[in-house]
Formats: sequence, C-alpha cells, structure tokens
Amino acid sequence: MKFQSLLIALFLFLSTATFAGHTFKFCNDPKDYRIHMLAHRERVVKITLQIYDENKEIFPDVNRAVLEELASDHDFSKLDENVAEKLFHDYYGKDFKNMGDAEKNSAIEFRSSFNRTDTDREHRIMRKNKIKNPLLMSLYFRLVKLADQLDRHFDPVAEEEFGRKLIPPSEMEKEDKLFVPLAKKYENRDWYLKHTQGSDFDSYKSKNPNPNLPSGCPTHAKVLALPP
Repeated sequence: MKFQSLLIALFLFLSTATFAGHTFKFCNDPKDYRIHMLAHRERVVKITLQIYDENKEIFPDVNRAVLEELASDHDFSKLDENVAEKLFHDYYGKDFKNMGDAEKNSAIEFRSSFNRTDTDREHRIMRKNKIKNPLLMSLYFRLVKLADQLDRHFDPVAEEEFGRKLIPPSEMEKEDKLFVPLAKKYENRDWYLKHTQGSDFDSYKSKNPNPNLPSGCPTHAKVLALPP
C-alpha cells in the first residue's frame, strides 16, 4: 500500500512538473529551439537541392548555387536569440487554431514582424545575384517553400512545435498547378528520410550541442553581408 502511494505521488509530481515546466520530448529551452531551427534549415537545404537535381528540366533557368544560398538563409530571423526565446516561451507546443483571439492576434503580429525581415533578405539575395525577373524569382521561392512544407509535414519536432501534425504541401497549395504534382511526388516518408539522413534533431544536437549563435547571427557565411 505504501509503495502504491509513493508511485501515485511520484506520478502526480512528474505530471505537475511536466505541465508547469512545459517539458517536451525534443525542445525544452530556447537553445533547443534554435538547434531545432538549424536542423530544420539543414534539411530544407538538402530537400531543396535534391528536388532541383531530380527535376532540372522543369527549372532550366534556376541556378543551383543561388538556390542553395537562398535555402541556406531560410528562417534566418528565428535564429535570433530574442525571437527564439519569445517563440519558444510564448508559442511552442501551442496549436494556433486553439488560441484565443487576443493570443492569436498577438502571434500573427509577432510572426509578421520577423517574416518581413526574412522576405526582405530573400529579395536581397535575388538582387545580389542579379535575378530580376519576378517569375524566375518565384520559382526559387517556391522550391524552398516546398522543401520547408515537406520538412514540417514529416518532422516530429515540427509536430511538437505547432501542437499538431501539419498537412502535406499538396493540400496547402491546391491552386499551384506546377507545384502540386511535384509536392505529391515527394510526399513520401521513405524518400524524405533517405535524403535528410543525419539531419534530424537528435543527430544535429549530438554534433552541435552548443551552437555559437549571437543575436542576429546567420549560420551561413555567404549571407553574412547582403547588399541593400
């Protein structure tokens, strides 16, 4: 009887501690969150380039090196120390759909602020590489976006981050006649695991347990200084 009481007490303690401390399977502090974003970025680069390499005939005017540079700058703002802290403490593990109106509006406003920064960086990369055609720019952006959505769909840490499993990209971009067939082709877990091997959260964290990321610092040397 005493042993059972101890087990119940331990269970209640752990349950309370987990809830109060927001203990998750993968990320439990802003540093973990930044490692998650670095691993996500590494996978986005791998997926982007693999899709391009397998479909070069569809994208004859896309330059692989520029595409890699763009993918390597993905989610730049989320690596900022202050942004990562707020994203983790205020929103990690919360399903946007279940937020109250005030919290939802606050989240939209906050995300919009750093998304504008990332969009500006994307266009600066295009200008840096003298890519001015809007349709061509769109192909670069959509390739990286497809890789991002594929990774978010399959990554278990993304499911933890957003409080739900994200739908596949073919369901998110139903009107995109070029990319929906491409998305469906790659919505394959075996393909995903093969081409992101070694870049899952746990593998990345074991290789980079203490990433040196001062506030505002990108991780890719080629985008340390972008022209205005």
